[in-house]
Amino acid sequence: MEHHPSYPKETERLLAVQELRLLDSAMDANFDCVTRVLKAATGVEIAAFTVLGRDRQFFKSALGIHRVEIPRELAICNHTILQHELITTVADIGSDTRFKDSPFAAGEDPIRFYAGIPVLGPNKLPVGTLCLMDRRRLALSTEQAAQLRDLAAILENLLLLRLLSLNDHLTGVYNRRTFDEMFDREWRRAYRLVQPLTVLLIEPDYVTEFAGVYGPGKGDELVRRVANQIMSVLRRGGDLVARHGDEKFVVVLPETTLEQGDFLAENIRKAVHEAAIDHPGSPLRRVTVAIGGACVVTLNDFHSGSSALVARAEEALQRARADGGNRIVFDLPEPPAADA
Repeated sequence: MEHHPSYPKETERLLAVQELRLLDSAMDANFDCVTRVLKAATGVEIAAFTVLGRDRQFFKSALGIHRVEIPRELAICNHTILQHELITTVADIGSDTRFKDSPFAAGEDPIRFYAGIPVLGPNKLPVGTLCLMDRRRLALSTEQAAQLRDLAAILENLLLLRLLSLNDHLTGVYNRRTFDEMFDREWRRAYRLVQPLTVLLIEPDYVTEFAGVYGPGKGDELVRRVANQIMSVLRRGGDLVARHGDEKFVVVLPETTLEQGDFLAENIRKAVHEAAIDHPGSPLRRVTVAIGGACVVTLNDFHSGSSALVARAEEALQRARADGGNRIVFDLPEPPAADA
């Protein structure tokens, strides 16, 4: 197959896929409900909801076919997502030169017919497709097209509900429950591969004084604006930002050393400071943050467990706050004990 066509806003599209946790999560029975209804309503052999990652196409629900993933360069759905809300049809995959290397066109019982429609995430960019396939050469009827569109719309509503369940309603970053699940997964991955992992805890300075000046209702605005500044700095695909308390945020930075984590922490501190959010109750007359960080690098560092890493970042945060805030403190791992 030819090299797959490039989506114009691929970076933003992949961020939407990541935000919805569609690539690193368990199967969702709600998706199966949609494909089950689609397969029964249209009478085709195969109905699937697929998600396009950076390099692979993942089948989040597939009825009538046993597939988990395929290389993205072989995915017909690469062409489908370029059509925005239009349906892409292929009457005979095997006779279309664009898909001559498709795994669906090979074998003794190849798939012939394909019809797919982009599935848009809450940001209105396609995260994947809802598609029909069959081993017969078919033409999509008007009724089947309507059913495909209607069920794609239902799937998009499910994705919106999924996003709302994952995110903190005030700030838009992940909520505490989502953090616990994702951090456990990142910890186990880093432990298995012995890769560095850095955690930052971030808290606005002089929150009580801010509420004293503006009233308690303005505290939400402070938290929201600090979250926006954190997110403006952290644009890497694997970085995780979550609300960790009333005013506190946690940042998880996979494959990030202490030096790299300190660099990103400083960029966050500067972003909040330079946003010049008015704060008459602060000595600097603007909103600032204190940041505590901790990092695991060697296998020995991992032995204390994931909760110990967060506790170390919390201790560092309290030292940064005690020193007046608007600063970064890292808790350094204990050096290995010398042999007796």
